[in-house]
Amino acid sequence: MRRLLPLAGILLLGLMLRLACSVWVQGEARRQGGPSARYLFPDSRNFDAFARSLLHGEYRDECNRRAWRTPLYALFLAGQYALLGDSPLVSRWLNNLLDLANIGLAYLLARRLASHRAGLLAALAVALDPFHIYFSSLVLAETMSAAAIMAAMLCLAALLHTLGAERTWRWAFACGLLLAAAALAKPSLGLLVILVAIYLLIQCAPSVVW
Repeated sequence: MRRLLPLAGILLLGLMLRLACSVWVQGEARRQGGPSARYLFPDSRNFDAFARSLLHGEYRDECNRRAWRTPLYALFLAGQYALLGDSPLVSRWLNNLLDLANIGLAYLLARRLASHRAGLLAALAVALDPFHIYFSSLVLAETMSAAAIMAAMLCLAALLHTLGAERTWRWAFACGLLLAAAALAKPSLGLLVILVAIYLLIQCAPSVVW
């Protein structure tokens, strides 16, 4: 347990930075758009419209047109609206919590590939990364898709480590599921799913136990 105290400190630091940034971004949205403004970017307004329409059994953008965008993050927001209300600050804070998962996943992945110390350094790098801090404070799908990719890479590392064992297929299934989730959150990541599948077919297929 004592070995994990530095990780707990890194997670706490990362959370404090992200919560503070969310409050700043919310204030910036109001400063630029007026007291009733909720978001800085058009994509955030669209996600808000997607979530609201989903609660009424539809899927429409802010112009009330039928939406064709992948729905995972909109479903996440709709769940928040149904359970916790539609406060944009709460949406930002939930994204902050999702980004804490990225810090923990960075630790787990680096520890598996290298060492406990490398895991702590990776976690600290993600905790202090200004892009992670800022984008986790926006009502956008980037943080969710990043978490899904990080988790998929961890499953991929475990798959390669257990290649030939009976549980290999479980890691392969989990990796595929998480990559699909990443693509459903951000459709441009669909290419990553194809590339990982090709890699597994080339490198791992002869050794996988199904």
